[in-house]
Amino acid sequence: MKAEIIAVGTEILTGQIVNT
Repeated sequence: MKAEIIAVGTEILTGQIVNT
């Protein structure tokens, strides 16, 4: 379950970096 949360968090952070 933690792995899934980390994966989602990473996707969000990556998305923010790309958008920025």
